[in-house]
Formats: sequence, structure tokens, C-alpha cells
Amino acid sequence: KLVAQINPLLPAPINGAQVALAQLHAVFHASSPLPEFRPPPAADTSLARLVAGVVQDGSTIQTGVGRLPDQILSQLSGHNGLALHGGLVTPSGLELLETGAATSIVTGIAMGPVEFYARVARAADVSFRPVSITHGAETLGRIDRFVAINTALEVDLFGQANSEVMEGKMISSPGGVNDFMRAAASSKGGQSILAVPAAGKNGSVSRIVSRIVLPGLTTIHRNDVDVVVTEHGVARLRGLALDDRARALIGVAAPQFRRSLATEWATIRGILG
Repeated sequence: KLVAQINPLLPAPINGAQVALAQLHAVFHASSPLPEFRPPPAADTSLARLVAGVVQDGSTIQTGVGRLPDQILSQLSGHNGLALHGGLVTPSGLELLETGAATSIVTGIAMGPVEFYARVARAADVSFRPVSITHGAETLGRIDRFVAINTALEVDLFGQANSEVMEGKMISSPGGVNDFMRAAASSKGGQSILAVPAAGKNGSVSRIVSRIVLPGLTTIHRNDVDVVVTEHGVARLRGLALDDRARALIGVAAPQFRRSLATEWATIRGILG
């Protein structure tokens, strides 16, 4: 069943996806307050700056939602010839277009402060498209220099990541992360990037772990990750052997956890042979 809400508070974008009324099974009119997205300011932008430094001019960028992805977009303001393609656009993404750092945006959803919706609806270079376009393998596969920038709850020393379970509880779902990261890994000149704070809980818990164990989940396969960035550096994993991958990831872990990670890796390596 296809049901549509007509909300007079939501501006109609000039370059939006259209659905014929004849395709809809029901239409209702209701004025619903628009959702507001205002990421809190960050005290430390070093991780976002490092990620932005990995991105080359002329790339097509996808980012997730949240404070860190928004910070990364803000740090891309000095780039040229960017395009944005993904499931969501926020004010930081639109500002790249308005200032000339980006030339176009393809998205499915816009989210920001109430005043943002009118701006994004008026932007001729913002295209709202269905998920078959924003996430579709056929569309993504044709994009050169496609850079997928996503986050994870933890990354282990093989390079695989968990984006769903924290402290034994499911707090998220994969969403489109695998679509985007696999497309970036196979794109000509593309990169799949995981941006991960090195530690959590005021530095008491490492987000770089020796291995993902139950009740964790492996959301992202290790072969789909090209680069892992923390505030301590950039680990370029593409083409590295197991020991080199582990060494690179330990190198970007929080310093207080590096010795224990190296010890744990030696144990794992002994079991693998």
C-alpha cells in the first residue's frame, strides 16, 4: 500500500522525486512539525580534519548522520569540485554547495533546523531521489572517485567493524552502510573510510579492539574497509596482509591501549598459525 501525507509545513523541492496520485492508495492532509537536526558543537575536531585530509578534490562524498559526519562535511569547505551522493543532506552539506566547494547533491532526505528546509528546497542543484538511486548498486557502481565516509562502534584488528551492538545491546541497524562502502571500495579512484573515535567513556574503553566477539556483530566486512581514521592518525588498510593491518590499526588506537592490543594480537596470531 502506498500512503502519502500532504504537509503544508514542508516546502516542495524544485528538483524532487514525484509520485503520480493515481499510484497512491490513500492521501491524507496533516500539518506535522518538521524534524529538527542540530548536532552539538564539538570540543575537538581533529578526527574530522584528518578525514577531510584523506578526501581528494573532485570526489563524490557519502556520509552518515550524526555529529561526526556533520563535522567532517564542515572540514571539507576548502575542497573543490565535490559532489554529495547519499541518503541524507544536512546544513553542512548544503553549505558546501552554497560556498562552491560542491557542485551537486543527490539525496533522499533533508534534515536540519526548520529554516533549513526552505533553503534546500530552493536549491536547483539538490536532487531528491528514491532509494533505488541514492543507494542502488547500479547507480553507485557508475560513480568514479566515490568516497564513503561512515562511522562504527568498534573496529577490530582484522579491519572488520561493528556498527550495531554496544555493551550487549542492539542500538542500531546496518542501514545503507554496506551498499555505500562496497561501492566505494570498487569505485575507480574511490575509498571506503571509517571514522572512529579511538576511545569512549572518557578514554576508558578502546574503540579499536583485538576482535569483535559475541554479542557483537560484524556489520562491515574487512575487505570493504580501505581506511580507518581516528584522532591519532590514518590507517590505510587496502592491500595489507594480516599482520600489517593489525599493526596499522594499533598505531591509530589510543596510546593507553596499544600495548594490550599488541599482546592480544600476538595470541590471536598464534592460534591462526
